[in-house]
Amino acid sequence: TITDTEYIDSDSPFLLCNPGLNTIIGGRGTGKSSTIEFIRLCMGKTDEIPDKLSEDLKKYFTKKTDDPSGLLHEKSKLMLEYQKDDAMYRIRWSIDNYDYLINRVMEDGSEELSSGEIKNRFPLSIYSQKQIYEMVRDPSSILRMIDQDPETGFSDWEQKFQILTSRYKSLQAKIREITASLPDKERIYGELEDISSKISRFEESGHADILKKYQQTRGKERTIEIWEESWKSASHSIISLIEQIGANDPDVSVMDRDDPNDQKCVRDLEERTKTVNTTIRELHSIAKRLESQWADWKKIREESEWSKKNAEIHAQYSSLMEILAEGGISNIQQYGQLLQTRETLEEQIRNHNSLISSLEEYFIQEKQLLKDITNHRLELTGKRKEFIRKNLAGNKQIRMVLLPFGDQRSAERKIRSILGLDKNIYAKYIHDPDNKTGIIDRLYNDYDRTGQHVNPDNFLKKIYQEKEYIYDLCDGKGSSDTERRFIEKIIRCPQDQRDELAFFYPDDSLSIGYYAESEGIFKDIMQGSPGQKNAVILSFILSYGTQPLILDQPEDDLDNHLIYDMIVRHLRNIKEKRQIIIVTHNANIVVNGNADLVIPLIAEGGETIISHQGTIQDQPVRDEICRVMEGGRAAFEMRYKRILREFSC
Repeated sequence: TITDTEYIDSDSPFLLCNPGLNTIIGGRGTGKSSTIEFIRLCMGKTDEIPDKLSEDLKKYFTKKTDDPSGLLHEKSKLMLEYQKDDAMYRIRWSIDNYDYLINRVMEDGSEELSSGEIKNRFPLSIYSQKQIYEMVRDPSSILRMIDQDPETGFSDWEQKFQILTSRYKSLQAKIREITASLPDKERIYGELEDISSKISRFEESGHADILKKYQQTRGKERTIEIWEESWKSASHSIISLIEQIGANDPDVSVMDRDDPNDQKCVRDLEERTKTVNTTIRELHSIAKRLESQWADWKKIREESEWSKKNAEIHAQYSSLMEILAEGGISNIQQYGQLLQTRETLEEQIRNHNSLISSLEEYFIQEKQLLKDITNHRLELTGKRKEFIRKNLAGNKQIRMVLLPFGDQRSAERKIRSILGLDKNIYAKYIHDPDNKTGIIDRLYNDYDRTGQHVNPDNFLKKIYQEKEYIYDLCDGKGSSDTERRFIEKIIRCPQDQRDELAFFYPDDSLSIGYYAESEGIFKDIMQGSPGQKNAVILSFILSYGTQPLILDQPEDDLDNHLIYDMIVRHLRNIKEKRQIIIVTHNANIVVNGNADLVIPLIAEGGETIISHQGTIQDQPVRDEICRVMEGGRAAFEMRYKRILREFSC
């Protein structure tokens, strides 16, 4: 349904389509293209419009209050029903915030909210004649068309590519963080050597054994002291806990002596009070035992042989301190400080070695990730090749060859984007068509545009060489003949943008040819007439897929011979496998394409309406075809002759 637009306003279904071939016909200005573009808007496919056509089609997606040519109003709404896997869905679009809504229609007619992305859940292809013309000029748009087909699985491929590249960027951030935090190993080793030398001088004075035993004894004593601290005050803590509990006898005077429930409550309280008081007495007993155990422990410690040995070591240490003081060494604590400093430096070295180990592991991961990213990119090329092979097998009119990484323009755009370089500046180093001195020139200097001798592995090696060249520039290692301003510009390139260079790969491209029957050879599509160019692309569009297909006046620029051979024959073959909606002015497409439903549009009182909708067997529909379509009667005569020939056979 199309509600509240400039020329179409219908709360009831405006367009009811057949599962097979539907043809929309009508004179100029009857709303045929409006209907198609509103479907495009409702299905969220306006982003597929080429930039060069966006201005021409803007009126279909713009409010009249914003632009006098706009065809939408303040309350414009669209609704499209889509049958998928035996389930019916209603997709709604509202001009309010350009919101989309997906509802599943239940068996009782009610609707249940559904989720997901419209373009992925409900595949649909829409092409106007102008779009087809732009595809001829830009082969990358044909690749996008291939990628949009579920058979290629581009959406899943792209999601995995994003995951892989995100992992790589995250890994690079970790590597940079560790590298920045690495301590200066040479400095640490130098300081450690100096500290060790000073410690040696202390220890060589003959007192090393006493100092060493003292350090060991203090370590042991500290361990015991920590253990003692953990429980020596336990009895006091328990007594304090008992005082907090303070279980007094409950005041039962408020209870009713004649109420059985109150008396039961009193008995329960008294019983529980006895239990609590018993526990408190037990805690008192535990506190006394702990106090006794602490006294026993102190006696054991004081009388033990190891305690006496420790006391001897303390006495020796005290005597040593007196001797050293008499010798003028007043800062005896320096030895302990030196030991502590040495431990700190040794810890820094251990930390440094640990970080180096982590870096080595990250570098292994980095290498594997780059390998995975490269293989994943090659996988896309393989999917595209297989799609073309499968769907053009036996097609004698078109030859399409995938050129791996062959899109030179995308390669330059990506390199400039990564390095932050505006278009055309520093052409000498990026792309210089005259002197062939740039990165792009070296990549494509011997690229075979026929695609017959393109080795992706060899091209990947060239990409790797150019990446190394750019990395050297980023590190300020440009050759002597490299302009200093260019090097300084590259050095300023942000680190996160440099990371993207690691997974820089030019897009694939296509070599498209058509069969020139008069010469008996395939020729490049760009050598063909406008009609031949459109026929090639249209033939490809009709060669694959099962999702619904909408075409808006595809026959423009085609003569009747091409229309019959390239469109009509295809339509008759594929309309059993997919739903097709085609806007046309050509009677041959309607009549000899065996349209399952003909939808004539007329303009009455400034509004678009449908008249005489039906099949070509219906007399009013045949009359409308002959009235508004050039060659209508001739098309019917051709149809009847063809049927007679098939019948006579």
